[in-house]
Amino acid sequence: MTENQDGRNQPTAAVEIRSAGLSSDAKVAFDKIARRAYELFESNGRAMGRDLDNWIRAETELFRPTAFKVTESKEGVKVEVDVHGFLPSELEVDLEPRRVTVIGKHHAQESQKIAGRNVSTESESRLIRCLRLPVLIDTA
Repeated sequence: MTENQDGRNQPTAAVEIRSAGLSSDAKVAFDKIARRAYELFESNGRAMGRDLDNWIRAETELFRPTAFKVTESKEGVKVEVDVHGFLPSELEVDLEPRRVTVIGKHHAQESQKIAGRNVSTESESRLIRCLRLPVLIDTA
């Protein structure tokens, strides 16, 4: 059990941590970003040297911006990523020796009665945060 901010205990759930390569969801997310970054490249007259700018803009357009913090100590590297709104089962963490990638996918469906009719709305929230680490880590 873990204790939340208001002091109540809640069940602990595991987040999938992978070290054998990106999942198919992660690959799909990176492909979407790459396609959008290429569209931006073409729309800017194929201006060279703006790869990173195009990538960051594409990532920001497609995925929710996510705050993060990386700290290093004698014990190791600590990475904190703001994942509010996501359940542990909706998150994946991919570890590589110099990179941590956090991927989240939340699907919500809400039904309400409007003017005597049931109206259903669906929404999807996605996040991806890829962080280059200052040191090599042991992914095991």
